[in-house]
Amino acid sequence: MGPIRRPTARKSRMRIAIWFNLPAGGAKRALYTHIKGLVDRGHHIEAWCPPAADRSFLPLSSLITEHVVPLHHGEPPWWPSGRRAALANPRPLMDALLEHSRLCAAAMARGSFDCYLAMTCQYFGSPPIARYLPPPRALYLQEPQRWLYEANPTNPWLAPAFPDSVRERVRYPARVVVGAVRSFRRAQRARFEVENARRFDVLLVNSLYSRESVLRAYGIDAEVCALGVDTERFRPTGRPKDDMVVGVGSLSTQKNAVMLIEAVGHIDRPRPRVQTS
Repeated sequence: MGPIRRPTARKSRMRIAIWFNLPAGGAKRALYTHIKGLVDRGHHIEAWCPPAADRSFLPLSSLITEHVVPLHHGEPPWWPSGRRAALANPRPLMDALLEHSRLCAAAMARGSFDCYLAMTCQYFGSPPIARYLPPPRALYLQEPQRWLYEANPTNPWLAPAFPDSVRERVRYPARVVVGAVRSFRRAQRARFEVENARRFDVLLVNSLYSRESVLRAYGIDAEVCALGVDTERFRPTGRPKDDMVVGVGSLSTQKNAVMLIEAVGHIDRPRPRVQTS
């Protein structure tokens, strides 16, 4: 990453261009509250996104101008699921996202913005938009694509287990070939993600844990920019308390909801209820 060039202190109100490709969830809520706080302080904000970004959950259009730029890569869903996902060639989607980013950056250049802020990309973690933007360029990264780098539940880079039966020995060469292709596809995605991250002038994360995760995955030292709490919305209400364990966020494998259920199962009856939202 290059040196950070910050806007001059004389300009109290800034023009900020934002790029995002987020599903509904906590990252979109963080973006919404970021923008609301900046708008309330008098800054001019405009946002760009591909059609895949969720615009119905906490719509930014209620706060700012939102531009939807095509991403020419077939019809959604743009990425296969299940076993096919690990073997699919990511290059067509990379090329489509690069072209989409180039178009977004060209539109941003016409807006005379003071700085550029990108959010996590739901396809590749770190988006390629910074390749086409002048500094200062910041990325607020919720987390890297952890399934590329972490055991979930097993390490994705492990070779196939050595066969211990005649049947497995017959299948082993095919498993080795499939494993090699899968590893290469992961390496393609990881290379693209890391190169994208290095184009930003600063990476921002929401916790020390995320900072360590980015350092392990990218080799980049990010800055912690903790999320605030809206104390008018999240406050004691005086309502009766209930015995409940609440999980906030999507039920993804890396959040290990199974461990939560097993932990509650070890509590003597009557146990608290488990609820996710």
